[in-house]
Amino acid sequence: AREATNTKTITKTCVPSAREALACLDKGHEKRSQGAQGEAQGEGEGKGTFRSFKRQRLFPHVEGNYPTHVYLSASLSHSSVGVGDGDACGETLTGLSSEITRGFGVHVFPVGVGVGVGTNDTDTRPSPSAPSTAATKTTSDSCKWPLEWHVSLSRSVVVRAGQIDTLVGLLSKHLRKLKVKPFPFHCTLGDLCVLVNDDNTTCFLVMMVDKGKEHVDKLVDGCDKVFRKHGLQEYYKERKHHVSLMWAPGEERHMLEKAANEYNNSKYAKQLRAMSVLSYSCRVKIGKQVTSLLQ
Repeated sequence: AREATNTKTITKTCVPSAREALACLDKGHEKRSQGAQGEAQGEGEGKGTFRSFKRQRLFPHVEGNYPTHVYLSASLSHSSVGVGDGDACGETLTGLSSEITRGFGVHVFPVGVGVGVGTNDTDTRPSPSAPSTAATKTTSDSCKWPLEWHVSLSRSVVVRAGQIDTLVGLLSKHLRKLKVKPFPFHCTLGDLCVLVNDDNTTCFLVMMVDKGKEHVDKLVDGCDKVFRKHGLQEYYKERKHHVSLMWAPGEERHMLEKAANEYNNSKYAKQLRAMSVLSYSCRVKIGKQVTSLLQ
């Protein structure tokens, strides 16, 4: 059934069946960590040199259940052809984060360090989760800003092992039927905004998607159709498509909101808006397994 969908598995450690792969991953389920180093890829939530931040699970761990999220992978570039300029983007984000820390006393951390970039349960409330494999792709900057950015197409939901093959197959089938043109497609970024997770333990500094969001809406509609067939929760009615840039502990939300308002018209925000956002691949992450649905 998987072969008939023509899906392409991104991770290199593939096995004959996604269900078998996820069962193996389940046996070696990650340990809960308190106070991992700031540069660790996700076991601790933002320790750094300033504070520790314990990760909160979006869902309780139950054997045979896998957190699932559908998203667009995107690159930020100064070029209209969509070739990512990671160093330039990293310099801009490093400058912005330093200004926020100096001006507002909020210690922000790159998305991908201590929190997953591929599993934000987003519309108004992105949620921290395990790190995506994309988090290991970073710029040369010591802050490790990711080269790959994500725009959510679904909520984060729990999928049972028996649902995996049909879910991936139908997602691939329905998204291809939509014939989103052009694909890949370019987006532009708008205002800086602050969003929080469901229990307010983490807040995110994001940039809203401006031009191109009609393509994102179309893909969300396709995901919703498949999710309904599997009894899974659909995406939010009020859609606020965005790219998450950095995060901070939830208690910093109000100060981070002030910072977002202050720097919305800064040189850093203008530099980010001037970049081209190329959405080049639609993917689903189930547990730690990432599968390409459309590219």
